[in-house]
Amino acid sequence: MPKTFLIVTFNEALEYPFLTILNTTGLSAITLKDDLVIFENKKRIVQKAVSHLKVIKTTPDFSYVELNPITGRKHQLRKQLYNIGSPIIGDDKYFINRRANKIKLRNKSLMLHAYK
Repeated sequence: MPKTFLIVTFNEALEYPFLTILNTTGLSAITLKDDLVIFENKKRIVQKAVSHLKVIKTTPDFSYVELNPITGRKHQLRKQLYNIGSPIIGDDKYFINRRANKIKLRNKSLMLHAYK
């Protein structure tokens, strides 16, 4: 049985927040498919990463999502959410947004929690 994670993200894409658009179109669940790159012994390795994403609630600034990783890649959920413009609140590695710096400082915990 796949694991389930509950996550609070910051909607970085100000003009067209992906998760907000997804939620308002009635398509509250999608499958994220990515090629994630890692380096091992100076060798570049590309790995497939698949996750099912379900939007639970969204506002203009934040989204509350449920993610089920199908593959188990290192930093998979963090990278996939960052790639769609919704990095996880409190993520120091994949959270680059000047507008959110105040929010980031107040949330030192990574808002990614194993649920099931």
